[in-house]
Amino acid sequence: MKSMDELRRLLIQRQIESESPKPRHVVFLDMLGFSSLTEAHPNPMAWEFDSDDSVVSHTTESASQLGRFQHVLNTIPVDVVDGTSPSHLMLFSDCAFLVYDNALLAAVSSTQLMRRFFHQAVPIRMGLAHGTWHPERFSFDTFGSLTVTRSVFYGTGVVRAHDSERQGGKGFRIFLHASISESDIDAITKRVPVLRTPEESSTAPSELNYLHLDDGLNNPAERKDSLFEQRLTQMRQRLTVPVSPQVQRQYTDTFTALNRMRRQLGRPDFVAEPAF
Repeated sequence: MKSMDELRRLLIQRQIESESPKPRHVVFLDMLGFSSLTEAHPNPMAWEFDSDDSVVSHTTESASQLGRFQHVLNTIPVDVVDGTSPSHLMLFSDCAFLVYDNALLAAVSSTQLMRRFFHQAVPIRMGLAHGTWHPERFSFDTFGSLTVTRSVFYGTGVVRAHDSERQGGKGFRIFLHASISESDIDAITKRVPVLRTPEESSTAPSELNYLHLDDGLNNPAERKDSLFEQRLTQMRQRLTVPVSPQVQRQYTDTFTALNRMRRQLGRPDFVAEPAF
């Protein structure tokens, strides 16, 4: 039999465990190439003189792309009706963290988001990880001329999600961190196909297939795939020339990844890679 001291310690331990935050599934997403885009278009508006000396203004590409990026994330609470919305959404500049109760919700939501970003012609890469999530403090204060905005959060889920996005590979893809368990991957594959990455990163050894699946309707999923090729071409056409080899690789690896996803679903490859 356990002694009274042992029972007391056991009860205290269980109490502490019951009050400790449970691990979560965290998604980190980053808009690719935004630093270069901002250097090329540093201001939100541009002005030009027309032939009759009137001033014509227009929104720059950096401001337009940031607006489309924010639109996709800002509309999650009102557009998602299947229960896949995150419990936390931390949006800042060209990055965001999203937090979910389980791996399946995170995976389904991530693939939906990637399709919406493609529709808006916004280049995105994501990382999904399992770990702790500690939201500490969020506030906005002013002290005279000083403004202080606080977004204080941390956790292993935050670190791992960021690492998987950075270290998994190139292109517009959704990487799964090694912290995602085999049982979680089994649950994910019930709704979202999973592939092993050709890069074989120890940090992020697998990725999600975000192409549409057949739903039995008149618009086959394979036909919807053409949208990804069209948007990829549009995003390339918006790049500032000359295009650096690093940026070219992001698009080349995206095209290769899309064909890898199509093969997994028994669909033919896209015939030709769009040229720069």
